[in-house]
Amino acid sequence: YTAPIDCVVASWKNSTDCSVTCGNGYLRQTRAVTVKPSNGGLECPLLKRTATCQREPCPLAVHCQVSEWGEWSACIGDCDSIAVNSRQRSILTKPSNGGDPCPSLTQERLCNLGNCPVDCVVSAWTTWECDVLCGDGQLFRTRTIITKPSNGGLACPVLQQTSTCTYIPCPADCEVSSWGNWSTCSVTCSLGQQSRYRVVDVQPVSPGAGCPSLVETRTCDEGSCPVDCRVTDWSEWTVCSVTCGGGTGLRSRRITTKPANGGKECPDLVDVRICNEALCPVDCVVSTWSDWSECDVTCGGGEQSRDRVVTVKPGSGGDLCPVLKEMRNCSERRCPIDCEVSSWSEWSECDVTCGGGEQSRDRMVVIKPGFGGLSCPSLREKRNCSDTECPVDCVSTWSDWSTCDVTCGVGAQSRDQIVMTHPSNGGNPCPDEIEVRDCNRSECPVDCTVSTWSSWSTCDVTCGRGYESRDRIILTNQSSGGATCPVLLDARQCYIRACPVDCKVSPYEKVGECTAMCGGGIQMYTRGIVTQPQNGGQACPPLRKEEPCNTHRCVSSCDNRVKLLFTVDVSGSITEEDCVYAQDYIQAVVDRLSVRNDSVHVAGMTFSGVVEYSFPFKSDRDEVEKALEMLKCPGGWTSISTALQTAEEMFATMSGRRDVRNVTVLISDGRDVNRDLVRDAAESLKKQGVEIFSLGVGDYTGYKDLLEDVASEPTATYMILTRDYEDLREYVGKLVGHMCNQSVDCVVSGWKNVSGCSVTCGDGQLQQEKEVIVSPSNGGEQCPRLMRHVTCRLWPCVSGLSYCMKDVVIVLDYSASINEFVFRDEMVGFAYDLVASLPFGDTAILTSVIVFNQKATTEINFRDYTTKGELLAKINSLEYHSGLTNIPSALFHTVSILQSSTAGHRVQAPDYVVVITDGHTNSLYYLPFAASTLKTVADEVFAVGIVDPGDSSAVASAVFKWIASSSGNVFEVVPGRVREKADEVAAVLCPRTEVRIAG
Repeated sequence: YTAPIDCVVASWKNSTDCSVTCGNGYLRQTRAVTVKPSNGGLECPLLKRTATCQREPCPLAVHCQVSEWGEWSACIGDCDSIAVNSRQRSILTKPSNGGDPCPSLTQERLCNLGNCPVDCVVSAWTTWECDVLCGDGQLFRTRTIITKPSNGGLACPVLQQTSTCTYIPCPADCEVSSWGNWSTCSVTCSLGQQSRYRVVDVQPVSPGAGCPSLVETRTCDEGSCPVDCRVTDWSEWTVCSVTCGGGTGLRSRRITTKPANGGKECPDLVDVRICNEALCPVDCVVSTWSDWSECDVTCGGGEQSRDRVVTVKPGSGGDLCPVLKEMRNCSERRCPIDCEVSSWSEWSECDVTCGGGEQSRDRMVVIKPGFGGLSCPSLREKRNCSDTECPVDCVSTWSDWSTCDVTCGVGAQSRDQIVMTHPSNGGNPCPDEIEVRDCNRSECPVDCTVSTWSSWSTCDVTCGRGYESRDRIILTNQSSGGATCPVLLDARQCYIRACPVDCKVSPYEKVGECTAMCGGGIQMYTRGIVTQPQNGGQACPPLRKEEPCNTHRCVSSCDNRVKLLFTVDVSGSITEEDCVYAQDYIQAVVDRLSVRNDSVHVAGMTFSGVVEYSFPFKSDRDEVEKALEMLKCPGGWTSISTALQTAEEMFATMSGRRDVRNVTVLISDGRDVNRDLVRDAAESLKKQGVEIFSLGVGDYTGYKDLLEDVASEPTATYMILTRDYEDLREYVGKLVGHMCNQSVDCVVSGWKNVSGCSVTCGDGQLQQEKEVIVSPSNGGEQCPRLMRHVTCRLWPCVSGLSYCMKDVVIVLDYSASINEFVFRDEMVGFAYDLVASLPFGDTAILTSVIVFNQKATTEINFRDYTTKGELLAKINSLEYHSGLTNIPSALFHTVSILQSSTAGHRVQAPDYVVVITDGHTNSLYYLPFAASTLKTVADEVFAVGIVDPGDSSAVASAVFKWIASSSGNVFEVVPGRVREKADEVAAVLCPRTEVRIAG
């Protein structure tokens, strides 16, 4: 048995000085463990504590006293910034002995430097106007002065620009030449065609008489042609007469055309071959399995086997013999293992040198027991040692330091040793020491002194608003409660000139898909303008680019016999870029067809008022591609009837082919005033068995019925309408699929909301639709469901007052610093999205809208509209005005709306104001007072600040913080991302429990 030993600790000693130099304070104390607990003895008590300490009584506190304010300084700043002036006061009595510190010695306030220079502001250019209705004339446009320059502002730019214009040609009748000679007959035997031509000497100009036919054809006879014998392809080989050992098979063909007029004689009609000459196979045969052998071990896992023998050997490709010997495991249970240990180690050193200790020795496991073997014996053995008494050393601690012998400056203080435990049994004796150290009750006060101000520095920017500064340096640092240093840096705003702003654009985004599925197409990319260039900044780079795509060679997928004529409108309403897209579309169609003599023949024609260019039907792909490269856009008026009449003549010259589909593809914007002539020409062409695909491109309002009349029936198959030539590539598959009798699957858009939620709170219904992009044909997959009703879950309904009952005022800046694009697409869009996402009505949210430049105007009062749809339509119609900016005027106007009895404001509803601006204003002086007044009237004011990334000035951010009720109500955003803030602001205005679409 080993007796328990309790923990023994020394007396407390101070580990820190007293927290004060006078009066009552505290200090930290610790004590050390002299004997550690063991064998279950008592644990040690607390070893750290905080104790009180007392010093001599403190002298009375002296509070800081300052003089009266001095006079206000001169106004510092410029007319286009927030100008300030200041005044100062000095210290009469410095604080000491814990007295109150000194208040601020400098005070600033806003001041007014007078009117700023006003630059000239002009309107946007009017549209270009030509002074003639046909032929050549003069083109001009103008702009007007909106704001005249004053106070030294920039003068107005030029107000009128002129150029030349060429309008549609003046009317003229068509004049043609005499007929040319007849061409050689198109065949060398049998019946053929020959033609003759005349050309246009004077092009007609509408409404002058159009041109007559330019091509005339007649039949020619070159006598009977020799007829060669023609036979069918060989039939399949008959089944061999035997399966092995040698047999025969036959195939045959028959005569389809007998020879005549000296044509080639017929070849053999029957063919014989030898087959299955290999020997017949012999399969392997084996005996049954023998019994399993005895296991080769009794534990630990062994093996046993069984056998079989070959009774018939394989031959001539017969089945091979299977495995003749098979093995399996046996006696898998583990054998028992007894524990084995090593010899004892030497005894360890005694763990103490006196007072009774312990020593031990060990042995370790060599083999662990397992599977029922004998377990291991004890691995450690202990015995007692060192039973003699231990010596006890002296334990002492330092006393507290004596009081410092001076009250200011450097003095001295001392301390000596206090015995806590006396020595015994030969322990170390106690020390006899005194310790002395320097002390500094408190440094003597030293006041700060500084130099005079330096000269003002150069403005820190070369353009825009910046700062210039002056400074002074510390000559003597403050210490020991002396007077603190005054401000060392002074700054004021400076303005050089407006900074150039470079254009900034967004990353490229892919538009649509590749124009061709193979053979090399064009992928279009676009990007938008994030920041417009200003003040001579770098102009915007191109916003569109094209890159090659799907350059792998096409594998033709259509072998039908088709004569395909492309008829392309290249009149003055079609741009060069549109021509390129039309050319790419035609190339993409041709790439997917088998253009060869026995399949597809391709021809092409471009037209305006007359046929500008054409090439006859070709059956060589390379020749077709070269001809397509010649398509151009010369301009002029439009005559679709002339093009369809010429198409009829071109099909007539190829009448020798039989069992051929005749197809023409008309690509036009449909702008032809002679509609009756167009309809007559289309009907005549259809009567000749020609199918007409009508591809209407552009703003076809008013022309759709004409394009429908031109197209073959059914129009769902033969008519395609698209807004842009660029979108033609989406309809390549539809045309190819129809001509090649290939199935065309339906293609639809994603789901789009076509109605608002049927309720303003709780659960309601929402209608969604999909738009058909490509209609199905030739058995293609039909369109899926195009309309559905889904659940919309809004704010919870609360009886009495609404869950979200507020009056919201939206204040929009439409001054000259906001360009029209940002106002219409982003600021108005923000207001539209914000109102659309909030509940509407007398027990929910009512909205007022204010717009401002130099003057503020109420566009919408709270109760002007009874439905959300009417309110959103009005917001969407807000117009841009330009002009100077006066934010304080807009804030004061908002105050008047919230206090007016005629604006429809509800007394019981909280007032929320959302101001959307870029922070530029000509009246900063009154802004703090206007913002403060609005905050006393409205419950919350939010500022949506549009920040120009190129503007390093902090003035705009300061304006946003002035306007908003708190910094948390400021939402800064760059141009291009304004609408994204609508949901974030809506969530603050009216927190929703859940908003989702449940299908």
